[in-house]
Amino acid sequence: MATTILQPPFERGIQHPLTATWFLLVMALPTPDTLDQIDKELGAKLKAFRIAAGKSQIALGAAVGISGTQLQKYENGSNRISASMLIMLCHALKRDPMAFMAEYFPDNSCKIDVRAASRSNGNH
Repeated sequence: MATTILQPPFERGIQHPLTATWFLLVMALPTPDTLDQIDKELGAKLKAFRIAAGKSQIALGAAVGISGTQLQKYENGSNRISASMLIMLCHALKRDPMAFMAEYFPDNSCKIDVRAASRSNGNH
């Protein structure tokens, strides 16, 4: 399975919440075509993880509250998987979400400690 390369790049700075050090992130804006390709890649991974877990589409769908048909649409990339559904699928398959997304964050430069960030902003 090929990794999708997102184009064109843009830069964004973030400040580390504890050290106040600024980091420059070079990220890419996805296009509609790359979003469709990502949906297909995530769906293919979902199917592979489901089969490896020995679950049918109907059984996995029932475990997360959707139909086997809806799961099939996720697997073939015709329907986009929401973040909340991805979390539920990960729990049902006993997989870390990064098993689906690690290739899109190869250097983990986007990793942010949300709790530390909210404390530094005075939000609790």
